[in-house]
Amino acid sequence: TSTIDTTERTLEIALLLKEHPDCSCVLVTLIQEYQSRTVNTRVSLSNEILFG
Repeated sequence: TSTIDTTERTLEIALLLKEHPDCSCVLVTLIQEYQSRTVNTRVSLSNEILFG
């Protein structure tokens, strides 16, 4: 289900970008920050689990 949610969210963001091109840079930056933060959280969590 999370894959579907992500796809729907991506489509929503794409539509927002079409409607508000001036906000696209800000949105892209926010998305990249969110994605990198999510990845970093996962990495640090797995490191804690593995190396305690």
